[in-house]
Amino acid sequence: MAVFLILAAVLLVSLEFVNLGSKIDKKILTNEDRVNVINSLGYDVIPDAVEVKEITIPKTFSDVYTEYNKLQQKAGYNLLNYSGYDVVIYKYKLSGTADEMFVNIIICDGLLIGGDVSAARLGGEMLPLR
Repeated sequence: MAVFLILAAVLLVSLEFVNLGSKIDKKILTNEDRVNVINSLGYDVIPDAVEVKEITIPKTFSDVYTEYNKLQQKAGYNLLNYSGYDVVIYKYKLSGTADEMFVNIIICDGLLIGGDVSAARLGGEMLPLR
């Protein structure tokens, strides 16, 4: 019985490591997947990314990263779980908005781990994903 409990605990820890806070369990591998996820969050975007960036989430957060992570936490994400991980940020233009607005999604190993909605203008609004 003790061996079973240990194995179950190891399995739970392993599963948590695979998905460290993504709210969507489905792998996001293609542009179609990304647009579908964005649509499922209630946003309508032009279906071609306007920018794609590869970055590494830093192991130690600067003040800027700490503030950005607070925004992520409002939406149920936590970039601290991905410190040191390589991620890709996809930027899509929102359709039908007066201001130039964008949805950014952060993908790590095919999982949505965060993102934001932001205005293009300097000093513009930045909101957490829904």
